[in-house]
Amino acid sequence: MFIFKIGSTLTTASASNVSLINSASACRVFWQVGSSATLGTNSTLVGNVLALTSVTADTGASIYGRLLARNAAVTLQTTNAQPTCAGAVPRIAVTKTASPSSRPEPGGSFNFTVKVTNNGVADGDLTKLVDDVYGDLNGLGTCATGGTIPVGNSYSCVFSGSFTGVAGDSQTDTVTATLLDANQATAMGPAQATVRLPPPGMLEICTLPNHANAP
Repeated sequence: MFIFKIGSTLTTASASNVSLINSASACRVFWQVGSSATLGTNSTLVGNVLALTSVTADTGASIYGRLLARNAAVTLQTTNAQPTCAGAVPRIAVTKTASPSSRPEPGGSFNFTVKVTNNGVADGDLTKLVDDVYGDLNGLGTCATGGTIPVGNSYSCVFSGSFTGVAGDSQTDTVTATLLDANQATAMGPAQATVRLPPPGMLEICTLPNHANAP
């Protein structure tokens, strides 16, 4: 979190640009202004402006965050305002596939591929990856938690698990991924995969007449 405290006024220059690096989030940047804030023509500012008096965004100014004034008005003059902190909800998509999807009795080892895609508006950290059969996947196979998944990107890993039984048995297990985004919001997503031990094929037995005993 970044908090910038300005004792009196905040004025950004025309065509100036405040940008974020290293996965920083506009929702965690705050500009505490002691009186009024003015965003210059065609300037760009990220974060939450908290002004005691008023906020004015001149023509062409862009704000990625929120403009809040306590005692007077917030004035927008043909401004591009993107309220990125107004309840943006993180979203992830999770898939799980098994290879092979079946083995003959008694079964054995199966490889599972898990893919987590960040479909939200902020980068996020993969904090948990748990399977309801095989447990915590952190450190299992190539799976590891704690890494960052940028917006629009995916993380994939592969682990092995054993399933044994008799012909006709199957097992469906669910993996659940948890992502904590840069706005400290959490998204969870499940995915299932099923492995099977197929029943044996039907064998047709034909009985031929025994001609040796014929009269």
